[in-house]
Amino acid sequence: MTDSKKEFLLKASAPSDAEVLEFITRCPDECLQFRNADGSIDLDGVKEYMRKARKNKILDNYRGQIKKLNGKDQRYYIKLKDSSRSDGRYTIKAPTEEELLEKVFLWHLENVEKIKEPTLASIFPEFLEYKKKTTWAESTVKRNLSVWKNHYKDTDIINVPIRKIRLKQLQEWAYGLIKDHDLTQKEFGNIATWMKQMFEYAAMEEIIDRNPYTMLKITNRNVFRQPEIKSDENKVLSPDMELALYRKCWEHFENRYYPVHQLLPLGIIMLFQAGLRPSELVTLRYSDIDGDEIIIRRYYSDKANEIKENRTKAGHGFRRIILTSLAKELIEAARDRQLEDGIENPEYIFMMNEQFKSFYDRLRKTFPVICKSIGIPQNTPYSGRRTFISSLIDANVNIRTIQNYVGHNDARTTLNNYCYDRSAREERAKQLENARVQISFTGAA
Repeated sequence: MTDSKKEFLLKASAPSDAEVLEFITRCPDECLQFRNADGSIDLDGVKEYMRKARKNKILDNYRGQIKKLNGKDQRYYIKLKDSSRSDGRYTIKAPTEEELLEKVFLWHLENVEKIKEPTLASIFPEFLEYKKKTTWAESTVKRNLSVWKNHYKDTDIINVPIRKIRLKQLQEWAYGLIKDHDLTQKEFGNIATWMKQMFEYAAMEEIIDRNPYTMLKITNRNVFRQPEIKSDENKVLSPDMELALYRKCWEHFENRYYPVHQLLPLGIIMLFQAGLRPSELVTLRYSDIDGDEIIIRRYYSDKANEIKENRTKAGHGFRRIILTSLAKELIEAARDRQLEDGIENPEYIFMMNEQFKSFYDRLRKTFPVICKSIGIPQNTPYSGRRTFISSLIDANVNIRTIQNYVGHNDARTTLNNYCYDRSAREERAKQLENARVQISFTGAA
């Protein structure tokens, strides 16, 4: 490698003036060592400090790969991946480790120069594969591909080198996105989560030192479209609605309305009686009953189509729920039906067979149909859990007890996300009327 090439590579590796100023703002205490006598900061000193830190970070990835030749040749060597070579390897040798590391650093810079600087667009495919293997279900992958296509694909910011994206650019992107698509705060949060996770991935891959998205704040809330707040009736059932649902479910059970999943109507009522997640209801076993309590210690994973043993949905740990008299009646009715149909030693409480996915899918599709049939809002099975929690809050049950029943790690989750008004609209109107000053001007002289 020529001296001019080395000089070019070393110059390219140095941080830009903008990066230096950002570092000073972010780490003022660390920069005090470069303070001049007049109180100013030696920018060149800070730049050299940052360059060395970046160099050491790069070399840390190679130090463990260094080896020493045997025999007369006592040089140090390292074999680096290089797809351009027939054996896929490139060997560097040097008399000392220090000299070897210097050569490795230049090799690294030269190879980085061969490749276009990573952008959000260029790392998207590998990021997507990473999320598929770690956390995203197939439905989440499809949703995020739609987000990419509709809100990212044709934007300028995804083609900017990731290391050069600054807070100002992120702010311009965010406000532009909100304006162009007339987004609510929640809609923006859902879309922007993708950007945040992309930066997290870039930091994990050491493309950037830190995630700039963490500094992004939307200070003007008025830029968001204000959504219409849905009535609590779209989230929970009032006592009258709940009773109507119970009667319809019991009617379906007695008439064997569902030939394959005969106990599904009883399971629906159980959601409301124990505050269960649908994925937990599917896996309830008779062996989980302990006296007048039932223990929640597993759930059905729709993504993997399997039961997750000794694991709970939110990682809260096993939890015990006291069975109500109605819950006990449901369990007894389920067992009688199973025995009546020749299932002598049933394992699962609400299953006539072990078609877990079929039961789970039927539960989700059936619930809103039953709601529609009795003239109430077409909720999801999850409304059973919300109704259960709200009713306990209304009854002044200790919040810690409720938290343990439903498996929330933080009581704030219980209060902030599950506290709904279950009273009928007429009752709320009456409460409001009684709370205000009583006076009428009709017929006043």
